[in-house]
Amino acid sequence: MNFGITKNRPLVLASLFGLAGVVLAVAGCGESSNAGDSKTAPPTLALAAQDTTPAAGEKKATATTEHAAAESDVDMKALQKEFESNLEAWDAGKPFDFKSVTDGLRKSLGAGLDVQNYSITRTAARILEMVGSYDQARQLYKALDAAGAKAGETDMASSARDVAKSGLTRLDWLGKAPKIEGAIFGGEKFDWSKYKGKVVLLDFWATWCGPCLRELPNVKANFEKYHDRGFDVVGISLDDDSKALADFLQKEKLAWPTLFEPDSEKRGFDVPLVKTFGVDGIPATFLLDRSGKVAAISVRGEELGKQIEKLLAEKK
Repeated sequence: MNFGITKNRPLVLASLFGLAGVVLAVAGCGESSNAGDSKTAPPTLALAAQDTTPAAGEKKATATTEHAAAESDVDMKALQKEFESNLEAWDAGKPFDFKSVTDGLRKSLGAGLDVQNYSITRTAARILEMVGSYDQARQLYKALDAAGAKAGETDMASSARDVAKSGLTRLDWLGKAPKIEGAIFGGEKFDWSKYKGKVVLLDFWATWCGPCLRELPNVKANFEKYHDRGFDVVGISLDDDSKALADFLQKEKLAWPTLFEPDSEKRGFDVPLVKTFGVDGIPATFLLDRSGKVAAISVRGEELGKQIEKLLAEKK
């Protein structure tokens, strides 16, 4: 199993949990992924927990923390069930509360980092981002970082801290107003001032990313529906191949600008904005309100339209 949700490893996260109404594909692409790789259905939270065979560099960490994690007396299967129950409630528009799940995972991580609590925590934290439970996502990332620090110098510990750092960076943008700089594909300088007073979606993507391409029709539909009311999109391409991007843009004729790094040494996951926003997998989205502040992160599927509608309805 590949544990890293980092720029040089595939991003493998939980998905639908069997919910017919949830268009919540949490699967994304890392630097070593391609569109073909991304067509494989990602595991559910339960499967992430079951697949506990450590990679070679992680065997030592697992052995040293297995006993400590067991002593935390956390019922992982019960946590999975509780998590999925609340996700169903969220999807149905009913009250939900992930507190008990968050507390349980923090307790498990406090006893020691192991393959199981790492796999479940990284998955749960990203999903909590997507459903808007930002405080609880932040708690999980902090607990994961602390567990990684205590686990010593192992691949899993390093990966856990990378995941936590990226997640906390994304969450730290909430309520803050970024300044976007760069070049539009073709060389024209991007003018961020043109977007003042608009609701804006910053969309990190690439032509080689399967989940990005599957989400594109949804972004297009929302652009067409809300653009006249003050909604706009700014794409940030992580492509390395300028010809592939040119061919794609010619075919799709996107109605919004696509930023592309002119320096070939700063493309892919080395694009400066990627580090700035803590992007460790794509698609990655940041939705800004009319004041230019980040109001939501990791929002996709049906939830994107709901959030846009909400922000457009707010007074200028």
